[in-house]
Amino acid sequence: MATLLTSCSTRVNKDYLGSGYTIYTDNFYTSPLLFRHLRQQGFGACGTYRQGRVGVPTTQENALTKKSPRGSIRWIRDRDLLFVKWMDVREVALCSTIHPVYSGDTVEHWPKTGDGSQQKISVPRPTSVTEYNKYMGGVDTSDQMIGTNSVHWKTRRWPTTVFQHLLDIAVTNSFVIHKTRCASLQEKPMTRQRFQEELTAHLLGVDVKNGPQKTRGNQHLPVPTSSGHTKSDRASKGRWRYKLCKKSTAWQCQECDVGLCLRLERNCYWQHHQDL
Repeated sequence: MATLLTSCSTRVNKDYLGSGYTIYTDNFYTSPLLFRHLRQQGFGACGTYRQGRVGVPTTQENALTKKSPRGSIRWIRDRDLLFVKWMDVREVALCSTIHPVYSGDTVEHWPKTGDGSQQKISVPRPTSVTEYNKYMGGVDTSDQMIGTNSVHWKTRRWPTTVFQHLLDIAVTNSFVIHKTRCASLQEKPMTRQRFQEELTAHLLGVDVKNGPQKTRGNQHLPVPTSSGHTKSDRASKGRWRYKLCKKSTAWQCQECDVGLCLRLERNCYWQHHQDL
């Protein structure tokens, strides 16, 4: 944390000090110690936080539970820091040095009633949540898109994880550019899933509408020359003679319709298709 504070102090343009700027962060960067340091430098700060981080209140006296109704607000003030918890679809926790707890903001929800219909209701929303959504929307939207259509798969190799994340970011940025371009041309953009399907198909050289194109080689499969089920049938019935090696074989090419040897010491099947 000391290194982070030193870096923050050295990299901030001194002309901005005391000018009233507010910094919004996600839970990776939110820290009571950092927020207090920023306040001393003349910056406001607001961000989601992780429970259990050093300096975050641990009391459970006014904590939210899974049964807390939507719109419930709990808060604790620790000198210049405000810790707010709000129940939306799930619990949201924010720390702020500049916001009041609640200043009359509401958000609309459409819960289902007993007969299956939807009813419009307004629930209170903390001021810090409103401001956080306003100024952190771009970062959160990117995280949501990456989480919904990610290429990530579990692995113990961290370089692979980093590569997958960079690939997700590249695809997400491409989709944002696609939406911006469509807006300038007054065209309807593709959905994120459709865009990713089109991108994948283009990189693989596949027609996403018609599916993979069948090649001639896909039909060149070795099949038995006979459908007999007894040992005697499999040993002699239906055996063909290949015109090149003049040997009898129980195998043929499904596409070429010719008998071909398929043995370790004599692989006429491979030789025949090399000559096509």
